[in-house]
Amino acid sequence: MPFTVRGGFGGGTYAAKASASMLANPTPVGFVFDHWQTTVALRATFAVPTRLDMPARAMLSPVYRAASAWTSVVKVRPNGSNVYHYYPAPAAHFKGIMSFHHGATGTMRLVRE
Repeated sequence: MPFTVRGGFGGGTYAAKASASMLANPTPVGFVFDHWQTTVALRATFAVPTRLDMPARAMLSPVYRAASAWTSVVKVRPNGSNVYHYYPAPAAHFKGIMSFHHGATGTMRLVRE
């Protein structure tokens, strides 16, 4: 069964009831990923990567929405590294928080206990 991903990756021809993965294209500057537009059931409609169990035919398109302008807060840690953060208000609208961490030396190290 064929399925098409417009604005992403993963389309193709798969056996009926096979599980297929797809990924939206990188988000355009000034926008955020909002959801997948489709008429079939996805395992995660609001996730950039998602999967579906093949129906007879499917077409999916990622939907983006304009991002609000924002400025991050910068704090200098005692070790001299900068930490940036931004939490939009109200907090009740959070769907999740992603954080990225890196050592102050510019290199990663594995710490074993």
